[in-house]
Amino acid sequence: MIQPSRTISSAVVRGFAGGVIFMALFGTLWAYIGIMGLQGLGTPLLLVTANAIGIVMFIGGASLMLAARKLKTPTSISKSNGKRIAIWFGWRRSDPVGNWRSSVDDGENVTSYHLGDK
Repeated sequence: MIQPSRTISSAVVRGFAGGVIFMALFGTLWAYIGIMGLQGLGTPLLLVTANAIGIVMFIGGASLMLAARKLKTPTSISKSNGKRIAIWFGWRRSDPVGNWRSSVDDGENVTSYHLGDK
C-alpha cells in the first residue's frame, strides 16, 4: 500500500494565508460597521481593538505568504490522475500525442487541451 505524503505544499499554505488576509480585511470592516451602529461611549476603544486585531491577522497572513515561498512545490499530476481529471471535464483522447478534446465538439473548430505527459 502506498503511503500518502504528509508534507504540506506551498499552494496549501498560500491558500490558507489568503483566507486569513480576506478574513482580516472583511472582518475588520464588519466590526467597524457594527461598532458604528452602537453609537455609544466605548466606541473609540472598540474601534482601536478591532483595528488591532485586524492588523495582527493581516500581518499573520502576510508572514504565511512569505513562509510559503520556502516550502517545496508539489510534484506533477500522475498519468492516471490526469486521465481521471480529463474524464470529469468531459474530455476525450483525440490522438496518440497526448492532446485531449472536449466530448461535446462536433469535429470542427476543436480546441485541444494538453495535460502534460502522454
